[in-house]
Amino acid sequence: MIWFTSDCHFNAQRTIDISKRPFKTPEELNKALIDNWNNAVAKDDTVYILGDFGDLSYAKYLNGRKVFVRGNYERGYYTHEELEQYFDVVYPLDVMYLPVDYNGKMYNIYLTHEPLNLLERPMTEDTIGLFGHIHKLCMVKRYGINVGTDLHYFTPIDLDTILFYHNAALYYYDENVFN
Repeated sequence: MIWFTSDCHFNAQRTIDISKRPFKTPEELNKALIDNWNNAVAKDDTVYILGDFGDLSYAKYLNGRKVFVRGNYERGYYTHEELEQYFDVVYPLDVMYLPVDYNGKMYNIYLTHEPLNLLERPMTEDTIGLFGHIHKLCMVKRYGINVGTDLHYFTPIDLDTILFYHNAALYYYDENVFN
């Protein structure tokens, strides 16, 4: 299976405070993130992490093959080589292109940390943008879907869920959703 997440902010009291996460301590946050992740993600699944992971040492406790796209907290702070010590793949650019065949239909998925990187790529029937960075401020925009952990019960979300929101954004949500 394929999963997506962003903005875990492992071991960050600051994120608990400013995002009003329902945890008193970083230890509570870390435990919830690890338990939820490992209850959903199998060891042979792939998880695309769209930045702001937090304390990198927690990556070793998480199931799955971990593909990492840098967020604003990693850029300029860690070298590519340092990140490679914790993740299976570290993407070198701000926007990663991921072609996905889902039941015989091809999707062009663009992965990035900041949503504004997707403005030039509106969602279409076969194009999906995924982002994080804004935590729980908005889940669906015209150009993408927020995979931030705050919006998804502190658990990575799977491709089926992404395709559900993609379909809703294209065919069911009206202008009031996006304004």
